[in-house]
Amino acid sequence: ILNSELAYKSYYMDSVMIRHVFNYIISNALKYSSKDVTVDVNKTADSEIKFIIKDKGIGIPSEEIKYVLEPFYRASNKGTAEGTGFGLSIVKRFVHLHKGQILIESIIKKGTTITIILPYVKQ
Repeated sequence: ILNSELAYKSYYMDSVMIRHVFNYIISNALKYSSKDVTVDVNKTADSEIKFIIKDKGIGIPSEEIKYVLEPFYRASNKGTAEGTGFGLSIVKRFVHLHKGQILIESIIKKGTTITIILPYVKQ
């Protein structure tokens, strides 16, 4: 489900990097959840776009959230899901190259919310 309140249809960002950011985050949400994923897109007051990706999946142990953005780290409750643990470190790098922020909130067996805030220039 995609919910958007943006007034403009085009923003200047690196399309390849942004595509990879959302590909990794949404594919992880689908991999570790019941396929119930929502994406909310909103503009903040400071020329930023806020993307909020929520799932109702397995969640990330609270003590491990600080590590999931590091290369090759995979949460201890990953189960049999395959992966390298490299995707979210790429997301972190691409978001920082855009001078943005990434925030992760998670509750075991309830789901994960990833918020990405990116500055923009209107086209």
